Amino acid sequence: MLAYFACVPAFTLPDGRVGHVLRSESAVSDLIRDRVAELARVAIAEKGCFSLSIGSGTTVEPLASLAGALDWSCVHLFFGNERTEGEAAGKCWAGAEELIATCGVGHVHRVPAGPAADAAEAYS
Repeated sequence: MLAYFACVPAFTLPDGRVGHVLRSESAVSDLIRDRVAELARVAIAEKGCFSLSIGSGTTVEPLASLAGALDWSCVHLFFGNERTEGEAAGKCWAGAEELIATCGVGHVHRVPAGPAADAAEAYS
């Protein structure tokens, strides 16, 4: 895991979280992929399922390489940055369609389109 990090040492924020400086976009992708795989395997082994909330683009792309590496039938996929109205409506879903199809995600919790209050009510 140390290969991801630049020569800058880790730093600790006032609230106790630890931050790292990554040296490239590919290092970010590698870290996302490897960390999700690690957490998913542990959660599936211990609880039988793993929940993942995604945005789009750079957070989704590295996950497709995990097809066959995880039991995706045990994964619950949520959309944490989805828009319900306007031009950006469904953007996260569109960005994740390939991941869902490639990996065979078992439980997809799609955000409904429409007025935000109605979508929130239907999603909960």
